[in-house]
Formats: sequence, structure tokens, C-alpha cells
Amino acid sequence: MPQLIQIKLLNILILTKRRSVSRLPQSLKNLRSDSFPTVSNYYDSTSDLTAALISKKIDGFLEDEPVARMLNVENNSISCLNKPLIKDDYSFVFTKADPSSEKYVSEFNKMLAEMKENGELEQLKLKWTESSNSEITSEKYDLTGGNGTIKVAMLPDIPPFSFLNDEGPVGYSVDLINAFAYKYGYSLEYEYGNAVACLAGIGTGKYDVMIGSISVTEERKETMYFTDTIYNGGLMLVLRADDISSGTYTDPMQMNDPSYTLGAATGSSGMLAAEKYLPNAELLMFDDNVTPLKDVCAEINKGDVISIIGPYGTGKSTLLRCLNQLESPTSGKVIFNGENITSSKCKMWKIRQKMGMVFQSFNLFNNLNVIGNIMAGPVDLLKMKKEDAFREDMKLLKKVGLSEKAYIFPDELSGGQKQRVAIARAIAMNDKESCTCV
Repeated sequence: MPQLIQIKLLNILILTKRRSVSRLPQSLKNLRSDSFPTVSNYYDSTSDLTAALISKKIDGFLEDEPVARMLNVENNSISCLNKPLIKDDYSFVFTKADPSSEKYVSEFNKMLAEMKENGELEQLKLKWTESSNSEITSEKYDLTGGNGTIKVAMLPDIPPFSFLNDEGPVGYSVDLINAFAYKYGYSLEYEYGNAVACLAGIGTGKYDVMIGSISVTEERKETMYFTDTIYNGGLMLVLRADDISSGTYTDPMQMNDPSYTLGAATGSSGMLAAEKYLPNAELLMFDDNVTPLKDVCAEINKGDVISIIGPYGTGKSTLLRCLNQLESPTSGKVIFNGENITSSKCKMWKIRQKMGMVFQSFNLFNNLNVIGNIMAGPVDLLKMKKEDAFREDMKLLKKVGLSEKAYIFPDELSGGQKQRVAIARAIAMNDKESCTCV
């Protein structure tokens, strides 16, 4: 099917909030899962990030503490800052789609408590963190499966937690799940994939358990069961060793600057932390094997309010960026009010005056107050008189409940207030033939 998005719109608002609930018009029914595919058996791996760092494609990346320290042991050209960006705890997750999962979690937590009490867990940690992974392997068990088979989703390239060698799956997390299966009479069936695919499979019940180093979040708790903590760690900033030894970097927060490029695997805890704690750094996603948008075909009409819902890495933001050509589609067309805006003849700067966008990090101008942020576009680009722009934009601020904040600066606003200012700024550029993407 040819890829085509036909936009014949007046005052359209497109939303990508993950918790949004909205009815899709019939023309957008095919924007569901087949247009935003979940990718399985795909490795957006630590080795890819390491190679990009060494080749200076990126300036650094965030990685779980034991993984970061192991990388330092095995590759002397990279290192990590001793100060973590954030402290974190890691667990296994079981699906909520299977009634047996509560029993699995209870059994696993009981085994984990026993291992902590008798010192086995600490010995296991030392086994995998005190020497090179190439020197050790996971213990082999005779798993009879008398009590059933557990389907395991494994992140395959995060030593020392879980990775692959000539013998198959190995690592700290693999030893734990193997010991659990042996103790309670289960067999294990492994599948490998990236964080997005594995978490999606847990959410749908495709897998029973996901192992690796999974961070506990409130959002994830809604669709999966977390075990007790298997490892206390945090997220470390991995850099080139020369940059650390020269004193170029001493604190992870130095990377919170547009001049620095951070790498991140799609859907990883590093990606989430970078977006939250280092929003000003350029974030380079490692999606090389992913086709985030495929055969998207839809028509959006006057007055439509659309919600695009899906997990991280499935193409929601990519779709919006393609609509205003911040990303160039490799094929297909985007028709805006009858004009093919993917054509080389299209004057995109004119189209963007009618297509507002609220970025995930908001991108407010820190040197301008709130009303100055909103007036900038209408005055500088639409050539409105300042007094007219001020009058209209104050009305917008009142609509978003921030008229009393007109003269303060962005660093004095909360995250939610910044978002509302960004929405008002996008709408301020709109006329009757415009749309807004949030």
C-alpha cells in the first residue's frame, strides 16, 4: 500500500500523550499496531553505543552502574564518572496477563530472601562484577519442567546482567532465573529482544517474565508485577576515558547542554533518564534496524482531535516530526491542504507557519518571559503588530490558566506550566487553516 497522509485540516490538534484516550475517526483506524510495529529480536545494544562513543558520533551515554563498570574493565578507551546521575534499583517483571504470575512473584521473592540471608546473592554479585565476563559462565541446571514452562524475555547485550555467548544466555540475571526455575520445577523458554519489544510482550502476556536490569517505575507497575530488588545500582554517564582523565567532565549534569550529544537505546532507562534529567542535551536514538512507521495511510479533517497511543519507540513522535519535515520520510507523501509537503519544491518554512508543534522538552526561549515566548512567532514571522499580538496572546494565556504568569521567565515555571506555555505558543501561530501537534 502506498504511504500517504492526507491532511485537509482546519484547527487540528494531534496528541501523543501515552495516557490519552480518544476515539479515532474511521480514517485513522489503520494507525494502530500494524502501522507502529513492535520490533522483536532487535538489538539496540550497549556495543552499538560503545562503538558510537569511541568513534565520537556521541559524547556519552547513560548505562546501569554494573554494566558501565564492566565496560570500563573490558575496554580501556571508555570509562564512567564515579558520581551517578540517579540511584536506581533493578528487578524482574512478570506479566499481569497471566493469573499464575502472582504465584511466580511470591516464589521468586521467597528464594531471593533466602539467598540474601545465607549470603548466596552477594556471592553471585561478586562473581559477575569482580572479573571479566569472558572468564565466567552461568551455572547449568537440569530443568525438568514438571510444573510448567515459563517464557522468558531477555535483554541480550547488557553484561553482567544478561548476555549471550557460545553457551547461550549467561549473566547475573540468568543465574537468578535459572536457580528459580530449578527450585520450583519449571523449564525456561528464552526469547531475546530490545527493551521496547520485551516490555510490550510483558504487557500483552506474550512473555511471563522479563530479565536483565529493569528499573521500577510507577507507569510500568500498572501493567506488570515487579519482584523484590535484585540489585541496587544507578545510572552512570559513560564517556571516553581521555575526556575523564583530562578533567573535561566531572559531573553528569554537565551534559545538560545543547552542544552535547547523548546516545540512548530506544525504550531504555537511559533514554527515560536523559529525557527527564538532561533535557537540553541532543538525544541520538539507536533505531538503525527499526522501521518505526510503515504503510501509514490516513486522512485528517477539520475539527479532528487525534490521540496516537503506544509504548516508547513505536513511532508516535516520528510521525509528528514527519508531518512538519523535522524528519524526512524515506517514502510516501504528506499532503497538507492539497500540497505535497514532501516535495523538494515545497517551501517548508511557509508550511511550518501553519503547523505548530509542542516539543517533548518544550524548548521555550529562556531569555524571554512567558508572553515574550508566545509573541515571538506572530510578531517576527507573521508580522503582526506588537499590540495586536499582545492582546491575542494574553487571551491564549488566560485559556491555559497562566495569565498571571505573563511576565515571569521559564525557569520559574513548573514542568506542567512550561507545557501549557508551549501549547499556547504553538496555537498563537495558527489561523483557520492551521494545525497543532503536541
